[in-house]
Amino acid sequence: MMANLRGKPAVIIILTALLYLPAIYVLLDRFYSGEAVSDGNVIKPESNGREKTANTGHEEEKPAIVRNDGIQNSTLGFQKIFFVSLPERTDRQDTMRLIASYMGLDFTYVPGVNGSTIADKALPYDINNPPPKPPTPAELGCWRAHANVWARIIDENLSSALILEDDIDFTVGIRNVLTSISTHLQTFTGATHGEVYGLVDDNSWDMLHLGHCYSARPPSDTHPVSSKIFAAWEDEYAPEWNDHKSVLPNAKSSRIRALHPTFKVACTQAYVVSLAGARRLLYEVGGPGGELHRPIDLVIMNKFSDGALKGYTVEPSMFGQWKNGNIGDSDIPKEQEWKIEKGSGKEVIKGVMEEMKKTWGGRDHWKEVESKGLTKKEHARERRSILEVW
Repeated sequence: MMANLRGKPAVIIILTALLYLPAIYVLLDRFYSGEAVSDGNVIKPESNGREKTANTGHEEEKPAIVRNDGIQNSTLGFQKIFFVSLPERTDRQDTMRLIASYMGLDFTYVPGVNGSTIADKALPYDINNPPPKPPTPAELGCWRAHANVWARIIDENLSSALILEDDIDFTVGIRNVLTSISTHLQTFTGATHGEVYGLVDDNSWDMLHLGHCYSARPPSDTHPVSSKIFAAWEDEYAPEWNDHKSVLPNAKSSRIRALHPTFKVACTQAYVVSLAGARRLLYEVGGPGGELHRPIDLVIMNKFSDGALKGYTVEPSMFGQWKNGNIGDSDIPKEQEWKIEKGSGKEVIKGVMEEMKKTWGGRDHWKEVESKGLTKKEHARERRSILEVW
């Protein structure tokens, strides 16, 4: 065969190229799939997002750093996206599957916990010396479910993870918003190599609050330096900010997004935890470093005010809570009438729930066919088919 190829360099070049095609395909597939890249090395999926580096004669496992382009991947530049949902809330789990499919995201389900099943010895306070108002079973379950996610982040050595509750809604432009947030975080933390979300080391931040129901910046009288750490920019996916000129004087639009150090924040509908943050949360909130004497979000708020936790908060909230206006809108038992307006509120612009409805809801394909009619060619083919049958 080689004798026949003499004098035919073009054929030889083609055959050589064909030999290398599989390797080229694998490299391109990894590049476009959004796999993490650190220091020029592709981190393979089977490594569980970890890289190994030589250190004093032995290998040390450490979480990988994902670059800015990772925000476009299926986990928005974080190593995982978890969502917490009680096992019996299959309705919400189905909705979360639909959201993930519509947005091209990868959600990992974590079962919620029934607080009444937690053993007395495992409660986050001394049962023989309980707080004046001990947490309710629902509050205990909420704490344990989130603590299970923090523990999983540690077990899997994840550099960061987004934690969601199962009734969220958010804008379809979330990747654009997160890209801006990442850029400002890089400035705040001094990320000189473009580390996504400015996550350089264990001191960068513990938590990043993307969805909340209340937040406050550090007060200038007690925190004169921290209160000046602030970034604001125009964002087409943000709701209108009433007094936007006071936030961004030269803004051409009233749709403003802002980022600042977390001093106070409430609700746990959507937040990011770093590996260092997961360790501190598991230690400080219901662990060896602090009892759970209030609902989990209020305990976390106190930890931020006291300086035990470090993080940043996005305003306005990027995530809203989707409401159906019925008893299924809450997992916390309450004796009240359900007259909540359906939707996710004014904070979510171009929300996924509404966009899914436009895409997948209200279809009538019979109407589409009948209104379109048949072309002359289709009519002739239909006529031939009928004649063939007869």
